[in-house]
Amino acid sequence: MPFAEIYAQILGNAEIKSYLCNPETNQRLTTVDKTRLFLLLAATMLLAACGNDDNDVRPEDDTSINANANDASGNADLARWELPHSTAGNLFIPHRTSDGLMNYCMEYSLTANHSQWVAYRYDTKLASSVTSRSDAWSSDPALNGYRDHQVSTGYFPGYNRGHLVGSAERYYSREANEQTFYMSNMSPMLGEFNTNDWGNGIETLIRDWGRAMANGDTLYVVKGGTIGDPLGYISVNTTSGKTVRMTVPRHYFAACLKRLASGYLYAIGFWIEHKDHRLGGDKQKAKALARESACTVDELERLTGLDFFCNVPDTYETRVEAKMDVTEWSGL
Repeated sequence: MPFAEIYAQILGNAEIKSYLCNPETNQRLTTVDKTRLFLLLAATMLLAACGNDDNDVRPEDDTSINANANDASGNADLARWELPHSTAGNLFIPHRTSDGLMNYCMEYSLTANHSQWVAYRYDTKLASSVTSRSDAWSSDPALNGYRDHQVSTGYFPGYNRGHLVGSAERYYSREANEQTFYMSNMSPMLGEFNTNDWGNGIETLIRDWGRAMANGDTLYVVKGGTIGDPLGYISVNTTSGKTVRMTVPRHYFAACLKRLASGYLYAIGFWIEHKDHRLGGDKQKAKALARESACTVDELERLTGLDFFCNVPDTYETRVEAKMDVTEWSGL
């Protein structure tokens, strides 16, 4: 087969094939021309092959392999895509609303008297807004059997009671919003960090992404603080009447996995130091700080020691956690 015809078939363009396979045209192609053409076509094929394939959920992908999945044999909730890998010794707490919907899950450390992480998702139902902030502060009823660790509804000395699952992230029902005010969902955050650095940056971005989910889209979210690397401790009261020590995280983190109805997956992580970043309440600076705090989920796993989205089939998890495409996350 003539040299030019091979290239034309690779390119798959009938018009170009007709031109290149013309004997008179082919004779005019020098060795240098052919080499240049080969390199051009090779580069074109490589770009076409790469594209967004790393984010594509392909029919031929083997989804049966998941070496790091949670053991959900005793609790089907542990197989949910938004969950990190469970930690031995912690309590797994799912919070559902009375309609059966999963509002959010958490893993709670009885040693730190603080959650290890919270995990939840957005879809068109969970992202809907039919209510407003309830301010229904209460102890977590899931900890009724652990009253020495069931934090009462008092203030945190020197810190805000910072939501991990934000109140404004759960407006799809009154009950769902009330559950975000459980004290187990609170973390001791510095005031400016809570209201602006975290609140107007990472938290607002995630909420906006969640509310933008179209039919068939899902956003999976994990948030938390580094209870294994404390900034310090505060004393809090429990419903048993004891005063216990609660960990104050040195860093906060978030991991997001976006699954589109089109079959594409995208992931992003955030790692931010718990301090007053001196942004003066500026929302744009908070967004800029979020952008500076962004990282791949792989990097976030190295920083936190957690295994995020462990229930996602390995063929997907490995691909999406290794890369971060900022253009897929609006506002960042």
